Amino acid sequence: VSKPYLLFWMAVPMILLSGFAGSTSNHNISINGTEVAISQMNISILLAIVFEVVGIGHWLLKKQQKRVSVFLNSVHALATFMGVLLLGWYTFLMAINAQDFTFTYSLALTLILSSQLIFPFILWLGFVKSPKLIEGTPTTNRIS
Repeated sequence: VSKPYLLFWMAVPMILLSGFAGSTSNHNISINGTEVAISQMNISILLAIVFEVVGIGHWLLKKQQKRVSVFLNSVHALATFMGVLLLGWYTFLMAINAQDFTFTYSLALTLILSSQLIFPFILWLGFVKSPKLIEGTPTTNRIS
């Protein structure tokens, strides 16, 4: 993908719409015996902020004409969007009052959050380790 930042920025309205659709639902998450209640809208807003920040990072790399690792970038984008799709599926299942699908919800959040741990490494490789692109060379070169 030559402009990955556009993928992240185009996903933000869809994320926010899914939050507005399920804005009345609250989710109880148990973390080490402590119950945490968070609304669907808050999750959507936080996820939209994360997508904006990731998009800005990719945009800055593009503006600075830096190369990124194709493999790491692909893993990051794929895991993030799979998590968002699972979160959308969870929202749909909750809207039709299906059974309790906390595993799907937990898996979606785990995919999204764990894939964001790769992003600072991608930025570091791009800004610090990567030379500037030479005009006319492909933008998908791997970092050696």
